[in-house]
Amino acid sequence: MSAEPKEKLRDTVSFRNSEISKEVGILTSRGTAAMVNISNKTSHEAQVVKVLTLVALVFIPTSFAAVSIFIRALWNVIFDVW
Repeated sequence: MSAEPKEKLRDTVSFRNSEISKEVGILTSRGTAAMVNISNKTSHEAQVVKVLTLVALVFIPTSFAAVSIFIRALWNVIFDVW
């Protein structure tokens, strides 16, 4: 008779462990999906930053040159150096 309660207790503990394992698996799956989503967003943001960097690489030096030419021309007009 003493073996029967032990078996029931073992079965109960085993069932509970399987339920806990199932819940841990579900939570892990959700965490993994969230990490994949974050990774995809980060990849997209990195591509946007690359494009903005290339645009800045072209336009910033060009704007410095244009401002320099404009200021030099304005200086010459003001002081009539032409």
